[in-house]
Amino acid sequence: MNVIKGQKAIQTYYDKYYLDEHKDYFTASRAAQEVNFLIESLSKKPHSVCDVGCGDGRHLKVFQQLGIPNGLGIDLSNQLVKQAKKNVNDSNFTIQNQSFADWQPEHECYDITYCIFSSFSYCRDLSEAQNLITKMVSATTMEGIICVDIDNVFRLVRFLTEHNKKAEDTDELEFDAINLHLLAREKRGRAVLESSTQYFMAPEIKTLFATAGIKNSNLVFKGGFNKDKYSYRSDRLIVIAKKQDK
Repeated sequence: MNVIKGQKAIQTYYDKYYLDEHKDYFTASRAAQEVNFLIESLSKKPHSVCDVGCGDGRHLKVFQQLGIPNGLGIDLSNQLVKQAKKNVNDSNFTIQNQSFADWQPEHECYDITYCIFSSFSYCRDLSEAQNLITKMVSATTMEGIICVDIDNVFRLVRFLTEHNKKAEDTDELEFDAINLHLLAREKRGRAVLESSTQYFMAPEIKTLFATAGIKNSNLVFKGGFNKDKYSYRSDRLIVIAKKQDK
């Protein structure tokens, strides 16, 4: 069986399988809830937004429908970028096929810069994560916000405990508990997609933002877009960072 590894595996998954496998999760009501969370966190209507890992543009579409003047979305998947352009269909919203490494954002251009769902975990280590956070902070206007949404590592541990009990599972998952690194080998069609994701804990996120110039006092951690407080029981780890003068 053909084994596709690394970034090629990630691109193959997002080009061919991602939207179909998440069709029941990516509802219009969920996207609206997440966008409302971002706007309420900013405490005013934004003028411009930036979606890092925009997927099919579901959040940008909501912002566009709310009358936000302009925005930017970037994504590694060429197919998702094509779909995002169709979904948003607004010349004031730019959708680009770019990796995190290639993205060179304009300085202090967006009131809200956000990375929602799975994208941030494709930073392979703290160095790549730091580079992305620094870019997101730089792209955000003064008094604007940065939102990073990642899977809660404690939820992953609960999932793996149940997953390993199921003999019929064909997907192989290996978790490095020291480095918080998950290696997945997943059968898709006639190929096996082998890719890795990096997990982060709240203290590491604090350090990443501090290095990018955001004080700890300007960070808020939530366990979901329903505004629940973050804990080990949470499914998500969501951080809102407020950018202010030092």
